[in-house]
Amino acid sequence: MTNLYQKKSFKSLVMNACKEGKPFSFLMIDIDDFKKINDSMGHMFGDLVIKEIAQYLKTYFNDGYVSRFGGDEFAVLSYGSVEYDDIWKVLHDACKKIEVSRKTNLIFKDVSITIGAARFGIDGNTYDELFIKADKALYRGKAKGKNCFIIYLHDKHKDIDARGDFFANSYMTNLAVEYQVFYDIYEVHNRIDYSYEKIIVKTLNILCNYFMTDRVVLYTKKNDEFVLTNWYINKANSASIMDVVQNKFDNIDMWKQHMEDDYCQMSYVGNVELLNNKIYENLTAQNIISVVFIELKRLNKVIGYLRFDMCNDRRKWVPKEIHLMRTLAKILTLYI
Repeated sequence: MTNLYQKKSFKSLVMNACKEGKPFSFLMIDIDDFKKINDSMGHMFGDLVIKEIAQYLKTYFNDGYVSRFGGDEFAVLSYGSVEYDDIWKVLHDACKKIEVSRKTNLIFKDVSITIGAARFGIDGNTYDELFIKADKALYRGKAKGKNCFIIYLHDKHKDIDARGDFFANSYMTNLAVEYQVFYDIYEVHNRIDYSYEKIIVKTLNILCNYFMTDRVVLYTKKNDEFVLTNWYINKANSASIMDVVQNKFDNIDMWKQHMEDDYCQMSYVGNVELLNNKIYENLTAQNIISVVFIELKRLNKVIGYLRFDMCNDRRKWVPKEIHLMRTLAKILTLYI
């Protein structure tokens, strides 16, 4: 959709740049309040915003590489001076030009961005080090009030736990947003012109986008077997293809040892010692790195399984998300 590098390719470019040793900045960029844009203007308009921002970043940072990191988040490798004042001017102008564009570009009317920056050779010498520092800076910018840029400074930002705090205070803990996902599902289920099949697919679509997963699949019971019946994938991730997904949910007894309280959360699947080898092989064959399984029950009988797959990134879902996943999954039992 954006013609930008995907995260995996971008990581390789950054790693190569680290080996070359030329000065560059690593930027994490987020569109401010993008959920509100989607909710007020619709997802088609939201896609236009993402494409416009992508093109703008590609044009402005034409001396480096721009990646769509996921959803409304971008990452940039910008070659050039790593002197604080020089980067300050570059980032100030980047934000300012979007502000000026609001007067002429209707798509940018209510759009702003927040940028977090880390400097190669100063804040880190590897991809992981630079990502962590830029992410901390981005988090500080969001906490500061958004529509700004922050250049990482060790003394000021070293103690920020960006991703930990992000999940603890994520939009999924916001009641207004939580109500919105229920409303979206209600709207789908209230359509009298939709078949049960279409309602299920539309619901999986909402769940996939809301929880920012790569793939959501549904297995239902038929002739004493649990078979793949419906799914929705994030087409932006090439690893989320359906060709590798098993048509039957086998080895249920082996999964039971990992299931607690009707769900199975298996983050960081790379830790083979924590898993049954057959399950690990089964997951990796389906390009699954992190996964949540939820049993679907009616009258205390298991009638299906809902699975949330992460195919490109390791992920740990917080209890708040798991609880919401389980609650929303129960709605699907009405249509199975």
